[in-house]
Amino acid sequence: MRRRLVRDLSRPPAGWPTHRAVAADVPGLAAHLPACELALVVDDPAQAGAGPLGFLLALAPDAPYASENYTWFAAHRPGSLYVDRIVVAPRAHGSGIGRSLYAAVHRRAHALGLDEVTCEVNLEPPNLV
Repeated sequence: MRRRLVRDLSRPPAGWPTHRAVAADVPGLAAHLPACELALVVDDPAQAGAGPLGFLLALAPDAPYASENYTWFAAHRPGSLYVDRIVVAPRAHGSGIGRSLYAAVHRRAHALGLDEVTCEVNLEPPNLV
C-alpha cells in the first residue's frame, strides 16, 4: 500500500499559508476555501511535483456561498453537509481515494450532528470516469 499525505486545508496549523497551498495545488479554488467546512487534498509524497491525487471541498449549512446548486440543497435538504467538489486524478482512479474522501465527509457530518451528505452529479454533460 502506498503512503499518502492528506492535508485538511480547512483546519491548517497556525501560520500555514493555506491560500497559497491551495492555489498551487488546485488553481482557482483558493478564494473558495474560507467558506468550506472541509477541504482535503491527497498527495503522494513519492510523486512530489506531480500535483494532488485528489481533493474534496464540502460546505456546511449556512455557508457564505452563492452557488446555485448549494442554494438548492440548502433549501431542499437543510441540515446536510454539501460536497461541492470531489476530484480524483486519472492516475489514482481505482485506488480508493474517492472512497476515503467520502468517508472523511461522513465523519465530519456526523461530528457536526448533520444527518445527511449531499452533492450534485452532472448527467449532461456527464461526469467522465
